[in-house]
Amino acid sequence: MNDERGFTIIEVLAAAMILVVGLLGTLALIEGANKATTATKAREGGNNLQREVIELARSVPYQDLLPGRVVPAIRDAGIADSSLGSDGWTVTRRGVNYTISVGACSVDDATDRQGVRVAGRFCTTGSGQTSAEQCAALLGPSGTGGNNPDCGTDGNRDGEVDGLVASTQTCGGSCTAANRDLTPDDYKRVITLVRWDRGEGSQFSIQTSTIPNPGFSAGPRVLTLSPGNVMRDDQGESQAFTVTTSRPPAKVQLFADGSLVATCSGTTLVSTTWTCPWTYGDTLATPDGTYVVTAKALDEYNTVGQSRSTTIQLNRQLPPAVEGVVVGENALHGVIEVAWRASRDGDIERYEAYRVNGSNLLFHCSTTSKTTCYAAGVVNNEQTYRVYAFDADSAGTARRSTAYGEAVAAATNPAPEPISNLVATSSNGATILTWAAPNQNGNRPDADFYRIYRRPAAGTPPAIPNISWRYDTTGSGMETTFVDTDTDGQQWDYWVTAVGLQLAESNPVRVRR
Repeated sequence: MNDERGFTIIEVLAAAMILVVGLLGTLALIEGANKATTATKAREGGNNLQREVIELARSVPYQDLLPGRVVPAIRDAGIADSSLGSDGWTVTRRGVNYTISVGACSVDDATDRQGVRVAGRFCTTGSGQTSAEQCAALLGPSGTGGNNPDCGTDGNRDGEVDGLVASTQTCGGSCTAANRDLTPDDYKRVITLVRWDRGEGSQFSIQTSTIPNPGFSAGPRVLTLSPGNVMRDDQGESQAFTVTTSRPPAKVQLFADGSLVATCSGTTLVSTTWTCPWTYGDTLATPDGTYVVTAKALDEYNTVGQSRSTTIQLNRQLPPAVEGVVVGENALHGVIEVAWRASRDGDIERYEAYRVNGSNLLFHCSTTSKTTCYAAGVVNNEQTYRVYAFDADSAGTARRSTAYGEAVAAATNPAPEPISNLVATSSNGATILTWAAPNQNGNRPDADFYRIYRRPAAGTPPAIPNISWRYDTTGSGMETTFVDTDTDGQQWDYWVTAVGLQLAESNPVRVRR
């Protein structure tokens, strides 16, 4: 310390060398940390972008997950800052350029049989399996190049995965009509690849997703069906409808009240506008009335998309003559009763029944929905009874049929024998009535059908029910069971009568349940 000669030049140089080495080491550490931070942020951005692409792919309608549609659909759904060009589908975020490729193809699952796989839609292998090492060697920073659709490669830089779908039509399993799967598009396989050019380490993220076929919504949708709510009161025998669809279907069909009535005209898998002529014919072939017309579009696998319906009202003639008119004295209630069959026309607004006395219409009753009516205190005397049907013209004005149905009341009208062994039981909230048919009696007619009366249980029920308590009927005299499903959880009094061909009723038998 007492030496005043100072440091030698060699000592200074050695100290400086040590200092420089320390600084360079520090700078190397800082540079490595910055590279790691940049790589981490780039990888986070890539992973976030891929999640966004996957979510948008799941939001695309199933029918648009096809080559040529999936990339525009995803871009239009939310990644608006993308552009396609020499660099492919690129997105720049936080100073990092990301390149995206997406592919979608259909898979025919062998568990439910296999069918015809249309070219350009189904996956080449259907497996989507490859190793991480294969994709890393192909896509990583030192990739060897080449093409592997399961790694999401996009050699022509159009944003879609290359070579993902088969270029020729094939058939998996047996292609016989008996064993073929008619709807082989069981689910979609969607491959998403995101690559970036910043940072070190892995510079790509790839993911394969499956989206199951949602059923009817996978087919082409009917967008419009025109004209709507048609009224035809002319004498025409056909009506042409026009259908537009969301994408070209394999065929379009027209239904009226659920029955196929027309196969529409259009170019298969090309046209989105189809013409559907429904030839309904004359009133004998298709009676007047309101029909619900529905258009359905189907793809090549007969998958039906969302349909659309409208109505057509045919009102080309006055109601035809009422058929099946029956009249008779019903001594049980002291009335003359008239019954008839419902008109085959579907636009009937009401019926009217009259008793004819020469040129006068004496007895009159009207009903809007039922096909029977009665009147008390009307003397029989073998009179003629007529029934007319009413509809309305296009202006809503009621019009009566010129033709009518009629019947003559018999001089005497005996009733069938009463039923026997009436029993009421309950099951799952319903009341079940069973009985035995009337005894055979040569002086009395057989039961044509049975009538059921009902009222809320109260006090002692009368032997003969009020005519206003009529509740329902059976279809024939062979049916000796009636199920009341509308009991509303309360107790009821029931009466059952046997009814003859001329509407005379037997003495009733009652039960409470």
